[in-house]
Amino acid sequence: MKYFLTFFVISFLIVPVSSQNEFEITGKVIDEFDMSVPFVNVGIENKNIGTATTEDGDFLFIVTKNELQDTLYVSSLGFETYKINVQDYLNLPEKKIVLKEDVVALDAVVISKFEPKEYAQKALEKIKENTLSQTHQLELLFRRAATENGKARFFAENYIKVKDKGPSKRLGTVQVTQLRKSEDYRTWQRKQWTHEINYMTFNIPF
Repeated sequence: MKYFLTFFVISFLIVPVSSQNEFEITGKVIDEFDMSVPFVNVGIENKNIGTATTEDGDFLFIVTKNELQDTLYVSSLGFETYKINVQDYLNLPEKKIVLKEDVVALDAVVISKFEPKEYAQKALEKIKENTLSQTHQLELLFRRAATENGKARFFAENYIKVKDKGPSKRLGTVQVTQLRKSEDYRTWQRKQWTHEINYMTFNIPF
């Protein structure tokens, strides 16, 4: 019984010491418009200690007394990095961090060598060099609808597989693997010798 009591007293004394060495870093990150900023990096500078904010901008992680004099940083793309001493942050009455938008001034760029139309023409001239030109397979969901006198008359969906060589070439074989369509109420119904997607890509190759 004596040994049991001694062990119990020692264990009881160790628990508070451990908890006193740990500190909960918690808070909320918002922007200048009081909106939550999600997925922000929050951590201790130069140490692998930290977390990311939730969708609501909240965060929580644990540090020890060894980090009390370190720097807490909060960073996110498009905002200035926020830094504060860990102990100073723990002393704040309100654990709310406001990130300021990071405004970057860019030098003016003047384009005067060609007219806009000429840039488009030169891009089309090198379309094969600047786009994918090797044979590959596309898998697409194609939808087509027809109206007459402002009323819906026909609707079809195709799941298709297409052999393609990029916008510089016409489409290859078109295979319809699944088909779903409505009743056809069009007055004029015509048969097509090729799939509708060929007409679309001919007019808009991209």
